[in-house]
Amino acid sequence: MVRCASTTHHINSQVSRLTTQSSVRQPPADTAPALYVLNAAALTKPHAVEQLAADLASYDTDVAVVTETPFKSKHDDPVLSIPGYTL
Repeated sequence: MVRCASTTHHINSQVSRLTTQSSVRQPPADTAPALYVLNAAALTKPHAVEQLAADLASYDTDVAVVTETPFKSKHDDPVLSIPGYTL
């Protein structure tokens, strides 16, 4: 999953606005994106996608790599979608 450019732009503009209002320094522009790697047993369990979404938000994740998740044909993209990210 990769964070959508419009979401990243919105977040960057909000951070920029907040930074100019305080003494917090911004990280250098050449910093690497925040990466989240998960070897999931089953994202099809109840509330698993919601928990993943909460983790991604709390860690301010730019790129999430989810591996070894067995999906069946009944599990389509909308079931596994997380707002602000693309599959």
